[in-house]
Amino acid sequence: MLFFAEVREPAFGIQRRNFIPLEDVAHAVEHFLFLEPSACEDGLFNLGGESTPKIVEIAEKIATRCKIVLGYTPEICRPTPSSNEVCDDFSFRIEKLKATGFCLLGDIDAEVDATLLLYRHAFGTNEQG
Repeated sequence: MLFFAEVREPAFGIQRRNFIPLEDVAHAVEHFLFLEPSACEDGLFNLGGESTPKIVEIAEKIATRCKIVLGYTPEICRPTPSSNEVCDDFSFRIEKLKATGFCLLGDIDAEVDATLLLYRHAFGTNEQG
């Protein structure tokens, strides 16, 4: 995906996805390393955030953070969804993981900001295009 000059989402951006800060992924790995085997049950856990925003909502968040961090707002290009367009609900649960004592600590805005700053450092520009 291109978040810096233009964001294009071919399916209108109404699909829902789960996002988790990398900080929480690292925290989960550490949590699992020290988790008692008796707490693992079948060993299968969902790891993700607690919300499932629409892709377009994430694109809008990135554009907003880009304005704050880099000083410009990238254009989000997408077709207007038809009035009858629907998207399946996306349910994602982490209760089993949280029952082991794990808690989410990360901050999506801080992760987006760090990614934008990395982009600026790598490509050396704040300008669109």
